[in-house]
Amino acid sequence: VLKINEMYTASEKAYIDLCKKLIAENLQLGETSGKLRSRDLEYLAQIIEERSGIKLSISTLKRIWKKGYDQRPHPATLNALVSVLDYDDWQEFRQAQTGQPAIDTGAPVRNYTPVVLPFLLVSVLIFWLVRNNGGQKLSDLVAAGHSVSVDGPVLFTADKMESVGVPNSVIFNYDVSHIRADSFFIQQSWNPRNKIRIDPEKHHLSTIYYAPGFHFARLMANDSIIQFLPVHIRSEGWLPFVKYDLRDPVPMYLPADQVEQNGQLQVTESILKDAGVDPGREFYLRYYMIEDFGGVDFANSRIRTRVRADSLHNTVCPLIELMVVTEANIAYVQLMPKGCVANLQLMIGDHYRSAVDNDLSAFGLDVYQWQDLELKIIDQHATVLLNDEAIYEQSFERNFGRVVGVILTFKGAGAVDGLLVESSEVNQQVSAQEVAGE
Repeated sequence: VLKINEMYTASEKAYIDLCKKLIAENLQLGETSGKLRSRDLEYLAQIIEERSGIKLSISTLKRIWKKGYDQRPHPATLNALVSVLDYDDWQEFRQAQTGQPAIDTGAPVRNYTPVVLPFLLVSVLIFWLVRNNGGQKLSDLVAAGHSVSVDGPVLFTADKMESVGVPNSVIFNYDVSHIRADSFFIQQSWNPRNKIRIDPEKHHLSTIYYAPGFHFARLMANDSIIQFLPVHIRSEGWLPFVKYDLRDPVPMYLPADQVEQNGQLQVTESILKDAGVDPGREFYLRYYMIEDFGGVDFANSRIRTRVRADSLHNTVCPLIELMVVTEANIAYVQLMPKGCVANLQLMIGDHYRSAVDNDLSAFGLDVYQWQDLELKIIDQHATVLLNDEAIYEQSFERNFGRVVGVILTFKGAGAVDGLLVESSEVNQQVSAQEVAGE
């Protein structure tokens, strides 16, 4: 006999699972397995904050999307999640799925067509396929669950017009003749804003990448990811640019020859204005160095830099971030003033940490003074050093391949005095690459 509270838990879990599914589909998040990567979670957190004004930590979202998650999130968290789906609160979301009247709270109630039945049928279909087709690829199962079928080989390749530098036109070559679906897309990277609809009768799509990096393009049918494709676009030395919103596709490039002076990277108000940047607005400054770095393996690497925020104008909680780009993912470490440490995040290997539920106070300091920041990894054991003092350690299990880039991000203006990328293995110091002033 099922108890009342057990029935409630099962029902609530079904709604939470449906909510997660709808969010992932609407924002085109996640891999074919349904697992959200760190970049997906970061993007989702930003959307939630924009829609609801509620700042959810990445660790909270990661926990909710974790396989086997069976807890009921806080009501405020549920309200924040459904804001992405244009609902006022969790109660309204539930009412829209059941068609039952909601309890009057004094707020106007919008009329939504019930949609739960099709998703329940899809869930049953996927469950049956997984149970009875153990040898079938998960991507095929997911595609089948979304009325997509693949009955032959699929072509998805890319050709860059330039070996280095941006903007960089990339021609995607595709053949989706063996895929049956209603619509087809190519998405340049993790960002759903960079998704372009393609004609299934044609075989080429030309698009522009405005930022260097190790991007993972996606060939999509309906809302299913059919294939991933790495697109490695190297920078030509240092590439500095500014965005008001890091998700904006087109940046404002800064002249590298003016930014890089005497071995340092630094912007002035005149450089910003000449590039069309309003120094009075809140902006993000990024310095990209996307190179091969001599084949340095992330599992045994040393990345060291000297950084400082610049006070061209008053920035609330100025940020400094060291991001390491690898063949499989990214790692990043952030610095902020002591009063802003609650906003800090870091990710190394498989492990994400947020200051919301972790003590990251050691990463709080005077960002307007020069700081020596180092990430040293030996046999997949990472140590973060600040001014040559170890402040954080973390081991990780997965091998993320070679280091293919470093991105230094500042909320507001900032300066860099050198970058060193090398192997941490004693017998491989010949892999060291020094850039700008080290």
